[in-house]
Parts: sequence; structure tokens; C-alpha cells
Amino acid sequence: MLIGIDNGLSGALVALSSIAELPPVEMISMPTMQVHLHHRKVSLAKAKGGKAKGRVKNVMENQVDTVALIARLRSLNPDKIESVWFECCPDHANSALSMKSMAMSAGKILAALEYCGLMDRTHLILSHTWQPVMLGKVARGETEQAAIAKVTELWPGVDFRRTARCKILDMGFVDAALIAEFGRRELAL
Repeated sequence: MLIGIDNGLSGALVALSSIAELPPVEMISMPTMQVHLHHRKVSLAKAKGGKAKGRVKNVMENQVDTVALIARLRSLNPDKIESVWFECCPDHANSALSMKSMAMSAGKILAALEYCGLMDRTHLILSHTWQPVMLGKVARGETEQAAIAKVTELWPGVDFRRTARCKILDMGFVDAALIAEFGRRELAL
């Protein structure tokens, strides 16, 4: 079995058989949890003395739930996982906040993979590694439609929605499935 992982809070894990052309064995949404952050509402210059008193607020932030991710990986039986293909944190992002989130997610996912003894079978890749192979040459901004078309072509009967109530396909599932298929093809070479 191979695992494809799409990084991020809306990412996913997709397990594929090592036998070519078989559909996904399992699709797992990235488990997340809320964590308390303590943010100051005032600048450090204004915080001198007693002025900052009462000006701290609690904020919740979503993060990958490493413990839940470990449990999900263990349910797949790590001894049967031949390889893991993980689209890790890119070198840049549209904003510092999204870069922070992707880097934090990548670290927590890698920790779960290490805990489950899968690091020796993990291949770290970037989107520009798997997308040209799986999608071909695609114009900037059109990769989402190309990815949806590709999974529909590869696995026409598979439902890539997160829940039955969703109206659109889940891009975490779509990308993770294509990452896993990329890994399956790489191993076949």
C-alpha cells in the first residue's frame, strides 16, 4: 500500500494499493484541533508599565492533530505501507501567515510519520514535482480543474467529496490521490 499526503489543514491522506489502476483504498481528512493562542492587542511600545493590563485576548487557531493523525496511520497498519509520498511545505507562499500554517502542518505530519516508523519510506516532494507528471502542462490558476479532470478520468466511480452533503470535490482528497498515484508510478519505473 502507498500513502499520498496533501499538506495543510484542509489536506488529506489517500491510501492506494501498489497494484496499478486500482482505486483508492481509503481517504482520510487531515485531522485538526483548535489550540489557544494568546495575542496582545497593543504594540510592545504601549505595553510598558501597566498599560497592557487587561489587553490580552484569547484566540483559537486550527492545527494538525498529531495524536489523531498517528491513530489514523496506525489504523492503516504501518507494516503494510510500502511508501509515503508527502507534498511538504513549499519554499514560498502568498502570505507569511499561510507559510507559517503550512510549515507548522508539515512539521506535525512529519512527526507523526516518524513516530509510526515511516520516515525511511517517506518521499518528500513539492507540487512542481508531481503536478507536471500527473496533469501535464497546465496554465497557472488552472491546476484545480486539471486535477479534478484527472481523478475523474483515473477513478470514474470514486466519490472525492468530503461528505455526502458536499456539492464539490474535496481538493485535499483529489491532490492526495494524485500524489499517491504519482508515487505508485514512480515505484513502477
